[in-house]
Amino acid sequence: MKKVLLIAFAAMTLVACKKDDKDNGGSTTPAQTTEEKILGDWDGDVIRQREVVVDLSIDTTVTTDISNYQFEFKTGNIITLTDASSSQSQDLSWSLLSDDRMTFDGDTFDIVKLTSSEFDFVLQFDVDLGGGVIDNVTQTIELVK
Repeated sequence: MKKVLLIAFAAMTLVACKKDDKDNGGSTTPAQTTEEKILGDWDGDVIRQREVVVDLSIDTTVTTDISNYQFEFKTGNIITLTDASSSQSQDLSWSLLSDDRMTFDGDTFDIVKLTSSEFDFVLQFDVDLGGGVIDNVTQTIELVK
């Protein structure tokens, strides 16, 4: 009789454990932080630069291919940027300000997409063209894995 109760108890424990796994999505791995998602190697995709000069009715977007660049985000706030076509590299600075803002080489960017395979960040600034005319510039850097 004790053997039957022990087996029944063991079976209930296993069922209870399985149910707990389903309750948390079946994952026992904690979610990655924003920094953990960023760290590592990323390949360049494109830079999109949109310029809007309202006073002159200008709205243009230029897309630049950066697929020959690799970005290695490292701990210690270093990015190693490598041009694969020439094998030249340089170290730049970066830091995470919040889950949706970062600095990259001294400029502050908004993080607009961060998945396991896509990382897009945006810099917005104005350029005074003189005579009260302002050029609103939005640069989006798009990286992929």
